[in-house]
Amino acid sequence: MAPLFLCVLMVKNVLTASQSHRCLNKKFMKRLFYFAMIFILSILTCCSKKNNTENMEVEVEITPSFIELIKQYNELRSFSEGLAAVKKNDKWGYINTKGDLVIPCEYDGYPREFSEGLAPVDKNGKWGFINTKGEIVIPFEYDSADSFSEGLAAVKKNDKWGFINTKGDLVTPCEYDYTGKFSEGLAGVVKNYKYGFINTKGDLVIPCEYDGYPLEFSEGLAPAGKNGKDGFINTNGEIVIPFEYDLALGFSDGLAPVEKNDKWGFINTKGDLVIPCEYDGAGSFSEELASVFKDGKWRIINTNGEVEGTIDGDYEFVYDFSEGMACVSPSKHGKWGFINTKGELVIPCEYESWSYFSNGVALVELNNKYGYIDKYGNSTFSETDIALAKIEEERQKLEEERELMEFKRQQMEEEQRRRQGFEINVSINYKKGSDGAVDYSSVTSTHGHVFGEPEKYRRSLTNIDSKMLIVPEGKKWIFKGADCKGCWGYILVLESNGKYIDKRIFVSGSNHETYTFYGGQKLAVRIYNLWAASGGATFHFIEKAEYD
Repeated sequence: MAPLFLCVLMVKNVLTASQSHRCLNKKFMKRLFYFAMIFILSILTCCSKKNNTENMEVEVEITPSFIELIKQYNELRSFSEGLAAVKKNDKWGYINTKGDLVIPCEYDGYPREFSEGLAPVDKNGKWGFINTKGEIVIPFEYDSADSFSEGLAAVKKNDKWGFINTKGDLVTPCEYDYTGKFSEGLAGVVKNYKYGFINTKGDLVIPCEYDGYPLEFSEGLAPAGKNGKDGFINTNGEIVIPFEYDLALGFSDGLAPVEKNDKWGFINTKGDLVIPCEYDGAGSFSEELASVFKDGKWRIINTNGEVEGTIDGDYEFVYDFSEGMACVSPSKHGKWGFINTKGELVIPCEYESWSYFSNGVALVELNNKYGYIDKYGNSTFSETDIALAKIEEERQKLEEERELMEFKRQQMEEEQRRRQGFEINVSINYKKGSDGAVDYSSVTSTHGHVFGEPEKYRRSLTNIDSKMLIVPEGKKWIFKGADCKGCWGYILVLESNGKYIDKRIFVSGSNHETYTFYGGQKLAVRIYNLWAASGGATFHFIEKAEYD
């Protein structure tokens, strides 16, 4: 399953679960979506920007030997601390930057990245931790686990989360519904759909009183939400920037993106709005650059708000920079490529999924196959892989064109049917027994009603009625005529209570006068004077929009 699909699926699950607890409003949905995307993307890429910066000196070189070594693996993950998870025969291990397998493929589950020299791994449904030599340093006893940050890692037991240290000691009991990573000595924790923060000793130092899900502390501040508005708190839990924004994200490079009245800008740590809220979209600053969207164009700005470059192309997504590269995707086909800090497209948008650059390469997916690409466009994919991907892309384009043509055809047919109207027929049929009384009758309608045989005491009836038919609001029914055999017919126009006959319209096979009935009117049809051994009538209506 492709990482991007997993990302969408997991976001959907998070939103669905939250909706079931009736804790969502428009602002909360936006906060939750931003949080979920940040959280899940960090899992998919298996590296953080912090790791990228720390490990840039250990760059991967895409050499023939490296390409040959990684051919044997079914799946790959991003590098972190010089190691990347690889999958072979449904088991995961780790390779180094040369492509050598340094930790055997013997683990299950979705792999986590190395952080602080340790990585959480899954074996037979239980999680523990290994070091960069592959040695088990914390036993397999947890239901799930996250990577270490500031000497502590989140672990899950019995559906609750807590924290352990690098020795495996439980520092914070497993009592929280969700936990974030430690940053600047604090980690966000969620309990009963409210979040607060704990310190490295496990003490709850900022009460669980904020709405949504926590983002990390950065530059001494963290975004917090209350009553549909966002502001910022410091590490003491004090409100330092008032709750006045519709949405706020974390600080980086001294600035934080904030949204007000559907427009984005940036504030500094004092709360001053240094870049006005005039953008339709904005990313966080990374490497002192941020992408912003205005007037249908993406631009790259610096921390002074000055435009460093315009991103040419119809891009729907532009992500943060990492090692001088940012991922982009056009709105037309959903493939991914990379731009440089000038906004120039240096790696074409032809990949199905991606990761941030780390150790000089990014993980990408081409035609359901994983590989690495460097900043110069060199990749681990063979010429055959690239050729097959182009064939598949052409096939998909043709399929999309076919689907579009079919969609347009259906639209045209629908519009034609709408103009011509939809035919509605109500049929009543009868059959008499040897004694001349009605032995059988039925009423059917393309309006959706089906009526069965009447009760026995009605054998002596001389007329048969349909049940009430109601013209839908916004529609009109035009009576076009009736086919009568062995009987005559009426259209019964009913009063609003549906019980009393307000008007009777006589119809017969030769009567083709047109009548129109409008939305909300109640009707029934009747056959009477049943003179033949069997017969019936079909009443023909055309349904159109009221003002057609």
